[in-house]
Order: sequence, then C-alpha cells, then structure tokens
Amino acid sequence: MHLEVKHLQLVFNIKTLGSLSKCADAMNITQPAASHLLKTLETHIGIPVFNRVNKKMILTKAGEVLLNTAKELLPRLELCKELLANEIEGNNGSIKISTECVTSYNWFPSLLSSFEKMHPNVDIEIDVEATGNPIKFLLDGKIDLAIVIDPIKNKNLLYHELFRDEILLVVPYGHKLQEKKYVTSKDLINENYFMYTEDFENNTVAKKIMIPSNIKPKKVSKLQLTDAIIEMVNAGRGVTTMSNWLLKPYLVNKQLRGVRITKNGMFRKWYLASLVGNTQKYKTEFIKYFQSEFS
Repeated sequence: MHLEVKHLQLVFNIKTLGSLSKCADAMNITQPAASHLLKTLETHIGIPVFNRVNKKMILTKAGEVLLNTAKELLPRLELCKELLANEIEGNNGSIKISTECVTSYNWFPSLLSSFEKMHPNVDIEIDVEATGNPIKFLLDGKIDLAIVIDPIKNKNLLYHELFRDEILLVVPYGHKLQEKKYVTSKDLINENYFMYTEDFENNTVAKKIMIPSNIKPKKVSKLQLTDAIIEMVNAGRGVTTMSNWLLKPYLVNKQLRGVRITKNGMFRKWYLASLVGNTQKYKTEFIKYFQSEFS
C-alpha cells in the first residue's frame, strides 16, 4: 500500500469543499488530474474511498479513516513547514545573555520583555551565573551575547556600542567631599568604600584610579544590592561609586550628593558583545534593537 501527503490532501479537500472540481482548484491541478489521483489512491488501497450517490461523493469507511488521518497530520505538516521556514530565515530560536556589571539588571530586563513581545518566536534567557565574567562564557559558547564595559581584544569577538555614562562618587549630605569639584584617588584613602561583590581589582573605579596610584580605601565593604549600598551611604557609613543614571532616582528622596571623579570625569562605554559569525537573523535583529534603544 502506497500513501502520500497529496492523497490525504485530496480526500480532505473533496470532503471539505464538496466536489472534485473545487478540490482540484484548491490543489492547483486540473479536474482530470484530481480524478486520476483519486483513482490511483483507490487502486493502491484496493477499495473505494468515495461512493458516488446522485452526483454526491460520500465517504466510505476507508475514506473516513483517511479523512481522520488527514485532519490529524496535515496541520502538523503545515506547522512543521512553518517552523522549518523560520529556522531557515532565522526568525526563531533562543538567546542567552548576561552582563559584566550587576547594575545592568536595573535596565536591560525591561528591554528583553519588549523585544520578546515583538518577536514571540525568540526565547530569551538571562544567565545569572555568567554575571561578572560574561566574556569567558561567551567564548566558551555558553551564552550568545554579553553586556560589557571593559572590552578585551579577541579576534572571535565583535563589540556593538550601546551608550556612554559617567561614574560619580556618592557621599551623604554634609560629607567633607561633597563641595569638591572633583575627587582623586587620594580623597578615598580614609573612606569606607561600599562596592558590589566583585573583587576590588575588578571594580571599575579601583582599576581606573586607585590601583594605578597604589591606593586602597581604609575599608572596603561589599554588598550585592544597590538599595542596600545606598542606605549605608545615606546613613553616613561610607561612600560608593555609581553611574549617573543609576544614582539619579535616589537623589530625589535621599540626602545624597554625586561628585565628579577626576578633573575630566570618569566615563565608560557599554557594549553588547557577540561572537564573530553569529549571524542568525533573530540575533542580528536583537543587536539592532538594543542599539536603537540608546540612539
């Protein structure tokens, strides 16, 4: 017995549309071709599929079996074609993303949600484990994209610029440093410096001005949450450093001041890093979307 998809389509269309001529139109073939296909099907299975009664085509029991099979399989085949087409065109897949800086979690998850609404066939996952060292995870193939502020040269990496921000020293109201036009590494010698849980050597401000000057604050305190760090500084228990955009909401209700770091200020660029050759359409669209949000 030999059955093909076109046989199932034939039976389904005849039953649904009510005539062989309409079935032929739906299948984009001639009526004689449709009639021949039906005869070939009945010859293959050895019994009639339709009984001709008063010019009407009535399904036999064998025809009912074929119709039920068609109803089950044809939608699955169409879905399969759609999924394969999306894969070929690069319209659906998954993206794993992480960030070098924990403060990124204050803004980029909302962008992910917006992208997912526009691209429902793309599944996005945040890899928290890679936070702090996403480049290694990217090069190891464990994530697809990394948000970074300290790009390293590597022939396998591409960097897509997002935006530029300024890091400020955050002090409580009345602190001796609040009136200074800018601070240097020496101004931090006697301070309790609150930072996130990364090592001191990986802290942006430490790498930029303190370590090169061989200076370390009197005390370094680590906390994981931005709100906790802000409360500590607000209570006068130390100072911290923070991006201007991250600090801005806290200046409204907190007794805090932001002071420029170094005479020219301390600025940094944020990038979205990807692997060279990572050319799936949905990933390219994601990168373009991210960049457009900051343009």
